[in-house]
Parts: sequence; C-alpha cells; structure tokens
Amino acid sequence: MGRRGTFTTPDLTRLARARLEEMHDAAETVLECETVLSKSGMSVVSEWLRACAGARPARCEITDPETRSRYVFRVLDTGGPEEDACQIDLYCDARATPSEANSPAPYLATIGLDGQGRARRVFLSDAQARDLNNPGPQGEVSAARICQLDAFSVELAYPNWAVNLWISALVGLFHPQLAALGSGTQETAIDTEAQRLAIEAELDR
Repeated sequence: MGRRGTFTTPDLTRLARARLEEMHDAAETVLECETVLSKSGMSVVSEWLRACAGARPARCEITDPETRSRYVFRVLDTGGPEEDACQIDLYCDARATPSEANSPAPYLATIGLDGQGRARRVFLSDAQARDLNNPGPQGEVSAARICQLDAFSVELAYPNWAVNLWISALVGLFHPQLAALGSGTQETAIDTEAQRLAIEAELDR
C-alpha cells in the first residue's frame, strides 16, 4: 500500500525565481482550498466519495477535455495509519494532436493520501518506473513528462471546484518531486506545509 516516508526538502536553489513563486502560489491555493472545504464540513476525500456514488471499491475518474488532464481517485483497503488510505493517479496529454484526441492520456504519477485527504507521498507505478529505467531516449521521456506536469490542470465544477483546484495546485506545488520521479527515484514523501515554508525561506534569501 505504501508507507509514510520522511519528507526531505528538494534543492530549491536550482529553481528559477519564477518557478518558486508559482510553487508558493500553489501552496497558498492548496491550503485555501483545504480551509474552505473544512469550513463547509467537507474534504477532498468526502467530495470524491460522493462522486463515487456508492461504487465498491470506491473509484471515480475526472477528465478535463480541454486541458486533456485526468485523474483517477481510488480508496484502498489499508492495513494501518501509516499506509495510504486513498490514491490519485495523474494523467495528461496536453500536446495531443486532433487525431490523438481519443487516445488515452499518458500516466504521470500517483499521489498517496491519508484518511483526512492530506497528501503524503508521490510515486510511480511499477510499470512506469520500469519504462523510465529502460535504455532508450530517457531525456525525451523526462522532458515530455515535465511538459505534461506543467500543463496539468482540471478546470471543472464536478465533483467540486475547490477539489479540482486543490489537485491542480498540488501538482504545481510538488513539481520538483514529481519531475524527479523516474530519475533514480520511484517514490518520495511530501508535506504541504514544510514545502511552503522551504519555498518562503528560499524566496527571502
């Protein structure tokens, strides 16, 4: 299921200030969405479960046809508090041509959440990790993944505007960790507040 790891701040000194500012804005958006949902008696998990409409196992798929961004929310039968309660698979194919419009969008990564909907780790499926570690044009594959991560955005009101804004911002906030997956790293722990504080410290330097 995947156990909680220890968060390590990425090397933010290598990032352009514009990227850091984008990540900081994303952190503020993530926290604002969580606050608004909480004040309304909701959470990202409760809204996705509502969208699952009683499906067993609980699963829902959200696709933005304009941005060609897609995510799949899944509830897991976990064995304990240190394991993922839910997972979100991310897909995007923003560069698809009209003839490819109906083809499946490439898989980017998976986000593991705890029972309260807090993002706790990002990782690659075993199949994706094997593909990225196989000999071949890895530079091209990595560049394509980064382009898709940059383009990922779900701008829909269903199942909840704040939830889609949250997942879109989360991808922006943890862009360095997501982009690094496959470059010798298959999984890394994430922490929204710790990442935000690290970004602010770097911007203040």
